[in-house]
Amino acid sequence: MPVVPVTPEEESWFQARLELTRSLAADEDDGTNSDAPQVAGILFLDLDDVVCLACPFGARDALDAVTAKQVDPERVYERLLHPPAVRVLTQLHTELQGRIRYVISSTWRAFFNRSQLRHVLAQAGLSTVAHCMEDRARWATPVLPEHDRHQEIAAWLALHHHGEPFAVLDDIWSGASLQGSLAPPWRITLCDEDVGVLPRHLVALTRALRTPKGEHEYW
Repeated sequence: MPVVPVTPEEESWFQARLELTRSLAADEDDGTNSDAPQVAGILFLDLDDVVCLACPFGARDALDAVTAKQVDPERVYERLLHPPAVRVLTQLHTELQGRIRYVISSTWRAFFNRSQLRHVLAQAGLSTVAHCMEDRARWATPVLPEHDRHQEIAAWLALHHHGEPFAVLDDIWSGASLQGSLAPPWRITLCDEDVGVLPRHLVALTRALRTPKGEHEYW
């Protein structure tokens, strides 16, 4: 089979993608995030069935896009997230005047490092989340084998929480264990599968992210 020569444009594209992949794989940031306000509410954010409905693209496609395994990563980013859900989270961020920090509780945290996920979210339309994601020591809940979502969030709170307002945004399947939490129900918002976060969820999310944890409030 004859070898097809690579054009200068193709070589340039390949080198650019290679450099991006190397930098994101290394997760070379310093562990801090100057864009995230220091005194702000904390949103524990799931992704599947909250902002990503996996139709037509899901986590695997996003991982391929950010690791240069997709020929057209921009197409993946363009259609990765559910536009109505993106609008809801953008409105929430605006209503709170940007005073919000994001902790990823999604299973995506097991496959992406922080830099990769920030890049994916920014490219896919959630730059507000990408810019205000918690720093490298706190950006995701711990991955605890044989533990459920409630226990993983509880572990993060035990390590890092200092009484700030917080809310949990999840779906009814992966967040099923949260329904047994002793936290006030308005701190936990569960989306329907294949639907995602809706405008009607804004009231509870806004309230939770403006209300510090009470002295007698349990998680």
